[in-house]
Amino acid sequence: MTGHAGRSCLATPCGRHPILHVINGESTTALLRQTALEGEMLAWADILMEGPLTGDVVTGGDREFRARYLNERFSIPREQYREGMGRCLARLGTFAAHDEVVLWFEEDLFCQVHLLFLLNWFSERPLGHTRLTLICPPDHLGTLQPAALASLFATRAPVTAVRTALARVVWAAYTSRDPLALNAALDADFSAWPLLRRGIRAHLERFPSRANGLNNVETESLRALADHSLSFPELFAAVSAAEPAMHLGMGDTQFAAYLDELSRGRDPLVRIVGGESAGEHGERLARAGAWRITATPLADEVLNGARDRVAPRGLDRWLGGVSLAPGSVPWRWDAGAGRIMRAAG
Repeated sequence: MTGHAGRSCLATPCGRHPILHVINGESTTALLRQTALEGEMLAWADILMEGPLTGDVVTGGDREFRARYLNERFSIPREQYREGMGRCLARLGTFAAHDEVVLWFEEDLFCQVHLLFLLNWFSERPLGHTRLTLICPPDHLGTLQPAALASLFATRAPVTAVRTALARVVWAAYTSRDPLALNAALDADFSAWPLLRRGIRAHLERFPSRANGLNNVETESLRALADHSLSFPELFAAVSAAEPAMHLGMGDTQFAAYLDELSRGRDPLVRIVGGESAGEHGERLARAGAWRITATPLADEVLNGARDRVAPRGLDRWLGGVSLAPGSVPWRWDAGAGRIMRAAG
């Protein structure tokens, strides 16, 4: 993989193909297919900001563990996930047959975690004659017109060794079982990737806060519901536009799962009306667009710090390599310190 030795010269010089585009999702990929850009296109098939990252994502065992979690929390069919990631990784493995691999991602946590994985993945393989470049604009790629999207191709920049080294450090911290590793990562030199520090903080703010046990998405949701009920589209728009949740790149299915969780148990923080006929979890999430959400009286107590969101409810959630299991939430986000802290007691 370090040169042309051993390759047969077939359709193109030495069997090589011009470009492999690795793209942040199906919607952007569909837009790029409407352009005249040459090359193969690969839509990234995972959602690495959600679910367990307990080891090597490439291995079958770890993939099965993720498949179960994503099915239980987001109703993503297990077989669909396994087959999709298998195809994606197989296509990615053909990179050495291409002159260039272009990564199309954005500067929110959703895309940043994928970039961390990909840069770490490529760092473990000799690139040989394959160039690795990056397109990472301030705008959302999927909202651009095809012509505007195609114009970004000329702005692509080489992935530097410094950026790759930073990605390796942060990926290792993100997938660590100990979130204190991300505290240390916050002190790294981010001059090669300035907005990555913002992404790490947005991730850490998904841990229960020290003040009341709410994370960033839950806090913004209950604030938006403080005075009135909202439809799901209204609430999703309000939360997505608010700091710091706006930096997550969260999709509507992810948001629906948060609300569904807040509505369950003996002490719900929200009540959901609409789609009551939906029985299975997946069917319920699929009908989230019809929901109308209202905060319960307990929500105000939790927002004000009089009650703790975790204490009466517990959590069952994975954040990178960290498991927050029912009955044991050892980590809290301290907004004042800007760090993860061990929970008292």
